[in-house]
Amino acid sequence: MNWKPSKARAICPQICEHLCERIARGELTAEERLPSVREYAVQIGVNPNTVQHAFDVLAQEGVLYAVQNVGWFVGRDATPAKQTVQRLAEEKTAAFFEEMANLGWDAETVKRFVKEWTI
Repeated sequence: MNWKPSKARAICPQICEHLCERIARGELTAEERLPSVREYAVQIGVNPNTVQHAFDVLAQEGVLYAVQNVGWFVGRDATPAKQTVQRLAEEKTAAFFEEMANLGWDAETVKRFVKEWTI
């Protein structure tokens, strides 16, 4: 795995977001077993307690589930993960438009800018 969390923000939410993104994209599928907490922590270079907390948060949201003495698995329904990704997209889009407004750009200028980047 190439992904590493940024030191610029809290790590636990980044882990949650990253796993939700992977589930929403179909990289992780329903009932797929995840690496152990310790293995995952080593892969991304963080404390195992942080990974455990992230997995617990995702379990509360219905994204993951644990089987005692077996491990962590992707939930059967990808809807909660997709909802998280949708929320993230909305937050990032709102932040982008806010920054553009702070630069003094009107909606038409932003539309042209986005169009140039998507062609």
